Amino acid sequence: MAKSRTETPKAETLDLHYNLAELPSSQHRAGLAGLVFMVEWLHRQRQKNPGICEITNLSQFGLTLRIDARGLEQLFDEVYDASKEEQQSDKEREGQEALRTEEVTKVVKGKSKTKTVFIYPALIPRGAFLREWDAHADDKGNGPWVKLWREMVWSIPRGIHAQRRPFQARAAKEPYPDGSQTWAQLRKPGASVDLPSTYFLGAQARTAEDVPFRDRARFQFLLQFWPFVAQTYVPQSIDNEGNTKSVGYAIAVPDVADLLQFTQELPEALKRRDGTIRGFRPAGCLIDLSAEAALDFFSCLKNRLRDREGSRSTVDLVLGVDVFHMAKEGNNIRVLGSGRIDPDDGMIDEYGQVRGQFWSPHFRRQWLENLIARRPWHARFDRIFSTLAWGTTIGSKHFRHDARVAFEKRMSMSTTNDDTDTVGAPSLEHIIYKMVGSYLRRKLAAKSGGTTYEAAKAAGKLDEFDKAKEKIARDAFLGIRSRTGRDFVDFFTATICSTPQHIKSDEYALIARALVSPDDVADVRTLTMLALSARS
Repeated sequence: MAKSRTETPKAETLDLHYNLAELPSSQHRAGLAGLVFMVEWLHRQRQKNPGICEITNLSQFGLTLRIDARGLEQLFDEVYDASKEEQQSDKEREGQEALRTEEVTKVVKGKSKTKTVFIYPALIPRGAFLREWDAHADDKGNGPWVKLWREMVWSIPRGIHAQRRPFQARAAKEPYPDGSQTWAQLRKPGASVDLPSTYFLGAQARTAEDVPFRDRARFQFLLQFWPFVAQTYVPQSIDNEGNTKSVGYAIAVPDVADLLQFTQELPEALKRRDGTIRGFRPAGCLIDLSAEAALDFFSCLKNRLRDREGSRSTVDLVLGVDVFHMAKEGNNIRVLGSGRIDPDDGMIDEYGQVRGQFWSPHFRRQWLENLIARRPWHARFDRIFSTLAWGTTIGSKHFRHDARVAFEKRMSMSTTNDDTDTVGAPSLEHIIYKMVGSYLRRKLAAKSGGTTYEAAKAAGKLDEFDKAKEKIARDAFLGIRSRTGRDFVDFFTATICSTPQHIKSDEYALIARALVSPDDVADVRTLTMLALSARS
């Protein structure tokens, strides 16, 4: 008779099955993608006594995660990995004792200046695989995009000191119960847990109707990982003088449609981000509208897909992008706005063509609002002309540059010079742009005795020539700005149409119909002021 042997019991494992279609929000679906990246990152690290944490099935629709308690703890160790470092501050912080002070010397405008700085301890989240995605990171994994991510995490989901305890424990090499608590919850199928804003943007303990925020434990588990997939941007506010300042963070959360392809393409797409520093942040993160975060995210993905697969659309990878504009005010995290942009290839292409080409923040902001709202590019610029001083519109070289770029991008057919006829159906914006150019050229010739641009340049009088042209355009602009309706039509015919205009009969018919139509005359007025800005 064989002797019985005492076998070592195997560690309990769980198989967690996730399907994109069953998940309740874009944050959960982005979290599922983040889980894929985090498990892959965990396997690339050398773990002592490795537990079980592996994806046994990955498809476009979802995945199966096999995990045990030890593997879950190691996974969380990577998610909340942090270090204690030293941080320099120009000012003494109230309620916090500095480690020491140092004297530093800086050269400002050629002069050396010595001042005292304060050195404070700082807790820095590492960011796991994000260091590999930042093409501008140094050997230690510090790059502009990683730094921006750390700032966002410390300001929004972990903006309160108590929310950083998992990071503090890992930095101090101390045990923390989050792994064991989550394991106990996952072992209970259908378990329900609280859903704080630490995990879910916009959540609160209880609603105004005293209804608590709750989630399934297996779903809330995914919310640990969405911050690694969501992209961070910094909206800029603009005052009437054109000065800008940063207002919180715009967090773009992709609503993943194809888990397999998305996790394959996202890392390569993000490695192409612009890491040029503007101020102290990467230039690629600075936006004028929070909704622009979605457009830039789409454009980043589309460029990657275009290079690899040609005609493949972003809609194959993401259903849309949810954008949360949030800011920290004291100990409160405010939701300043939220919205969703669904992928539209035409919109994404148009945004990609002009991204970085507009110089004026006022022009850029209105153009973006029109693009997102699917309005004509020139819509509502009349409000800018009516509320801002002319010095920030036609008087600004940046605004004039942007108006010229917009016309050149949007005209139905390009022309080699002002007198060349176009082929194809005429457009109102092209006709007005051509008529304004002819008006300015002929009016300037009459005032300068027929002097041309080439002649003024050869005589060294180009500056006088340009100023004379700017004055003609500005006078017409101000005259139009103060007139609407029939008064504008009379002024338009008495100025722009006072010089010979070489336009085709169908173009003449189009502008004539627009001038007598109450619905179209406002567009003619706006386009004329934009054309005067572009041509001046």
